[in-house]
Amino acid sequence: MRYRYPLHIHISTLFLALILLVGGVLGGIGYQLSSNLLEESAADLTARISRAALLEMRRIIEPAEVAARLLSLQRVTRATSLRERLDSLEFIRQALDSSPALSSLYIGYENGDFFLLGRIGHGSVSEAARAPAGASYVVQSIEQLGGAAAGSIHLSRFGTADSARRRPSGLRCGL
Repeated sequence: MRYRYPLHIHISTLFLALILLVGGVLGGIGYQLSSNLLEESAADLTARISRAALLEMRRIIEPAEVAARLLSLQRVTRATSLRERLDSLEFIRQALDSSPALSSLYIGYENGDFFLLGRIGHGSVSEAARAPAGASYVVQSIEQLGGAAAGSIHLSRFGTADSARRRPSGLRCGL
């Protein structure tokens, strides 16, 4: 014998299935729409952040590039002695000050000479501790004059020399 369900059970089951089907379709459509919206929003946010980061990088890098280009045209790049290099010190200091992203500017020469002007406090803590009070910059120089000569000069922010020192201990100072 087959058991028969009343009509209201069949109608209730049909409506329940219909409600579940419509709910599933609406949920799927909502999921798809929200997924697309989130993807578009994430892509837009990524594009805006990358544009802002690029602008910030350009703002930081461009003054440094200009300083490097101008420095390459300066006579300091052709100087053969520390005295000649120190004649361009004011230009190098102003180029360094014009770009907050730079901590130092340096020039390397084909013969192995090296000339650097750096801000004190942007390098190692030990360098800042060794600098005399009031010194804002350090000039470091290595010259190949029949043997290596190395030295450093500490400068106040006005460009006046506070101290000159030989280093490392086995090298003579090229000052």
